[in-house]
Amino acid sequence: MRKIKVLALALAVLMLIPIIVSCKGPDEGSSNTSPGTVETHDDRLPLSVAAEDNKGKDIKILLPTHDTLDYANEAGGTVVSQAVFGVDAQVKAHLGINMSYTQLDGNWATRATFNNRLLAMAMDSTAEFDLIMAETSASYGYALKNGLVLDLTTVEVLETDKPWYLSDMLNTYGINGKLFGIRSDASLTDYSGMGAVFFNEEILDNHGLDNIYDLVEANKWTAEVMFGMAKKVGGAADGGVGNLASDTFGYVGHCVASRGFMTAFNANVTERSTKDGNIYMKEAAGESFIEMYDYLSSVFENNVSNMVVTVSADSDAGRGVFEAGRSLFYHGFLSTGEFFRDSDFDWGLAPVPMYNEEQGRYYTPAGASAMMIMIMKNAADVELVGKVIEVKSYYSHYEAVPAYYEQTLGLQYANSPRQMDMLEIIRDTSVLTYLAAMCSNITPDPYNMYQMDTYWRDDKVQGSISTYYSGNVTSWNSQFESLYKSLS
Repeated sequence: MRKIKVLALALAVLMLIPIIVSCKGPDEGSSNTSPGTVETHDDRLPLSVAAEDNKGKDIKILLPTHDTLDYANEAGGTVVSQAVFGVDAQVKAHLGINMSYTQLDGNWATRATFNNRLLAMAMDSTAEFDLIMAETSASYGYALKNGLVLDLTTVEVLETDKPWYLSDMLNTYGINGKLFGIRSDASLTDYSGMGAVFFNEEILDNHGLDNIYDLVEANKWTAEVMFGMAKKVGGAADGGVGNLASDTFGYVGHCVASRGFMTAFNANVTERSTKDGNIYMKEAAGESFIEMYDYLSSVFENNVSNMVVTVSADSDAGRGVFEAGRSLFYHGFLSTGEFFRDSDFDWGLAPVPMYNEEQGRYYTPAGASAMMIMIMKNAADVELVGKVIEVKSYYSHYEAVPAYYEQTLGLQYANSPRQMDMLEIIRDTSVLTYLAAMCSNITPDPYNMYQMDTYWRDDKVQGSISTYYSGNVTSWNSQFESLYKSLS
């Protein structure tokens, strides 16, 4: 569990911001602050990258237009934007560089614009941009399929075992010992997209239900426990499907967030081949996977009066139920907290539950739309860009992340040590699975089997999951094999 004192650090960030933003890199005019003189804290791990002066060299960064958390082009605005600006000021000072950002359409709907730019860039002798921050689901698979990006295990300065990186990336979505993209605290989208369960503490107390913090810490927080609690809380008066505008619910979930249940259950349908060391789909889905899938299908298909997963990915109706104090649980993303921070009722936060107690640990689904950080194969100065990633991740971990917690979850959250413990569990168990990382590259998308929302079940999978799996596994593995050959 991380040693960061979240509230203390958040307040420290606010106190330091006027100092930080006044520090300019060599390209921004004179400064009395030399590289490496930024204030440090006793509880921090050391930064392994030594200070150096690169004479104001401009590091060009490309990222999607819709990514507003990581783009620091001015000091001012929200607590987060000020903190990110301050982090960049420290990176510039520490490495003696400038950083310039260019934004380009690049979410799922506009991914062709972003991906075509990457392909065109790869054809130049030197890449136009030094560092790429791309939406994982929209661009990572494309970059791999076209062989555009560098194996980051060759960049020695990247210490990916440190807490400012997503844990165990090489084993979870690496390819035969290679890692073509990383997820780190250099991008706050990793935090905004983490799956989480919000709960109304007043409804919990009024129904005499167990303390959720105790359940989580005792490893007894399971799907059966959560949905069992939900069934004890109101619903539609006529016993039918509840009305989001007026009824009280036990559980309301965002349809995209609900795709994280199978990840949280550690439901795995991939395995590493003993022949080539690469990951392929198992020959069959397996009894445990089918059991978990059928369990969730049953829960949501029989939600009659007190549970619902909102059908549209763009629907705010479900979130509004919790915001109005009419639902015990809301399953969404960590970023959703900004809508609840000023609520007039007390609420708490928990990780997405385990399947059962035998599972033994939590797996927090990392958002597939969060930024994947990549370096083009033809980047001009790979070593320096690696240092930028490491230093930016380091300072963001200690300064921008606490600011994000404060802005998103509010002082109601920060003032509760037990809620802070929940956040540490969520971050420490966050995992991007292999299929989530690869989901844009294989057709039909095998990650579909993790998506439990209503429109997916009705439109994309007909019949049993085992039949769907057996009908596609040969095609999936053929596509994986083709990908691996292109990367060898």
